Amino acid sequence: ELTDVLEACDYYFQETGRRITFEYSLVSGVNDQPDDIRELTGILRKRNCHLNLIPLNPVRERDYRKPDRKTGGASERQKLSCKSDSCESYQGTGLPEI
Repeated sequence: ELTDVLEACDYYFQETGRRITFEYSLVSGVNDQPDDIRELTGILRKRNCHLNLIPLNPVRERDYRKPDRKTGGASERQKLSCKSDSCESYQGTGLPEI
């Protein structure tokens, strides 16, 4: 369960002092809305961590789509995720669109 993973992450940080990086893939219509990001940052808010928001790179074999920057609110996602005092946010854009 997620709580077990988060407890293990907390233990790891407590023992090593090293931050955990959480990678979160944004999928259009699945988990890319402001409420989704609020929930995520609420979970991570008290943790000393990095949060990497990564727009999905589409592949032919799947019907998942990359969030639309205009309607998906990419800048709002960035602002929401940065409201946490202990989490940093990066927006992955390293791969070209297909």
